[in-house]
Amino acid sequence: AINSIFYATKFLVPVKPDKRALDGVSDLFLTIDDVKEGKKYDYSIFRIDIDTRNKQTNAYIEQELEPYKSNVLNTTIRRTEALNQSYIAGKPIYLYDPEGHGTQDFDNLIKEMNYA
Repeated sequence: AINSIFYATKFLVPVKPDKRALDGVSDLFLTIDDVKEGKKYDYSIFRIDIDTRNKQTNAYIEQELEPYKSNVLNTTIRRTEALNQSYIAGKPIYLYDPEGHGTQDFDNLIKEMNYA
């Protein structure tokens, strides 16, 4: 893992709406900074497992990600049962539910990152 961090030039960081996950973001960047020894790197953060009905939780997430705002992607991956079931089935969401919200969200993420 240390060699991977050292040689990576870009990091894609998924963050769940969970206090421990949000605390882990700052710990992750401390580790990356330590391993990379001052070398430049790029990163993007995206939010996963988002339930749009949880207004207070989502506001908390945005507040906690404020220091990283310029690197937080607009696309979010919504919480869907199909994503949970695809994981359980061991299948990519593109095969498990090709027309579902989870697939659409990942398509949007790819487009936003300019990989499509």
